[in-house]
Amino acid sequence: STGAYDLGIFGVAPFYRTAEWNTTGPHVRQDLLERGEISAPVQSIWFDEAPENWDGTFTGNAVFGAIDHSKYTGELVKVPPVKNDGLGATVGYFVAPPTVKVKNVTLDNSQLSTRSCMIDSGTQINDLPISSSAMDAFSAAAGLAQDPIGHTAWNGSCDSIPKDLTVDLEFEGVGGKKVTIKTPLRNYVRNNADAAPGFCALNIDTGGCMLGAPFATAAFFAANDAENEIALAQGGVSKRGSKPDEASFTLTIA
Repeated sequence: STGAYDLGIFGVAPFYRTAEWNTTGPHVRQDLLERGEISAPVQSIWFDEAPENWDGTFTGNAVFGAIDHSKYTGELVKVPPVKNDGLGATVGYFVAPPTVKVKNVTLDNSQLSTRSCMIDSGTQINDLPISSSAMDAFSAAAGLAQDPIGHTAWNGSCDSIPKDLTVDLEFEGVGGKKVTIKTPLRNYVRNNADAAPGFCALNIDTGGCMLGAPFATAAFFAANDAENEIALAQGGVSKRGSKPDEASFTLTIA
């Protein structure tokens, strides 16, 4: 028979170990660890290069029990995990809000509804940590408008979004390091994005912080639960359809 979790989202989350955290669902990575299929409570997830067309399908992989160091560019930087400050979720990894930059414009993030950002590839939209006072600057820098339905949108056709236009998120890392994840604006395009002529609807909200599917398309994510460590690097660089490279596996982030 079909179980409820056959229809669930396959993502990454830590295995919760304290009374204040609870989840009623199964934990795939922990199950693999307890059965001896993997030897360490680590995991990594990434997406390949973006599809050629704005409405194409993204490809990627996840590895439970190892970190594949061949699937990112630049340095894999540890980012301090933070506690959820009221989003309501009991499952997931959380980090402090990054600074959003578009072109040469740095956008204020001092006035947000939350100071914790959930990393959740199963959420369709990115809620970017941009204060309401910085919205005009964001829209001007990124070429955004509102479509007739009310979506944040590119002011033009989806095909006209430049492939080199990115929304950059700069995270404060461990030991004074920083890591910037550059997500092409095209990766934010919604389903049925071209419903309103002259606009391309985007999976963008602002004022809070949710690092959803658009972020996942460009970020390489790794976690080592034994050390309570999270790490990020620039992803979206591996060849489409490429498989994990066991020769590049490690059981630790660094």
